[in-house]
Amino acid sequence: MRLTTDRPAPGLSRVEFDELYRRQAPLVVRALTRYGVPDATVDDCVQEVFLTALRRWPSRDPDTSVAGWLYGISRRVASHHRRASERKVRRERRATPAASTSDPEAQSEARELAEFVAQFIEGLDDRYREVFVLSEIEAMSAPEIADALGLNVNTVYTRVNRTRSKFRSSLASRVGGKSS
Repeated sequence: MRLTTDRPAPGLSRVEFDELYRRQAPLVVRALTRYGVPDATVDDCVQEVFLTALRRWPSRDPDTSVAGWLYGISRRVASHHRRASERKVRRERRATPAASTSDPEAQSEARELAEFVAQFIEGLDDRYREVFVLSEIEAMSAPEIADALGLNVNTVYTRVNRTRSKFRSSLASRVGGKSS
């Protein structure tokens, strides 16, 4: 997928825009997908994110990370998309485990673990889910998450720590329940 424009934005050259798109499009696609945008419309939403970014580039806070800023735009675009469409596809939160082994038992266990993680994430309150996904799956730092979500950095740290603790407890219960 390639987004083309005649003139990207004031203060942003064609080469800079192409590099921005090349580096950040995968993050935008993952963000839109995690926010429930159906595969059939992800490309359109990616284009909307980058067109919005181009329009707003001159007013972007230079102290804010580009990834966090684009994530915030992606979040809003996905939200608008969900409200505009009669959402038929559930949020995609599952990562298919790689079939690195031909051992059916190991594959089954990997699928069960992926299902457990997906259910854990799905069961979280939105404010904890967003922070957990950005921290643990997207590997964003607390300051980047705070920028993307418009939160205080200390709030991000608190939510990440609480959610990690809850995940460890849930995992311990799952493991304890299997060995009984």
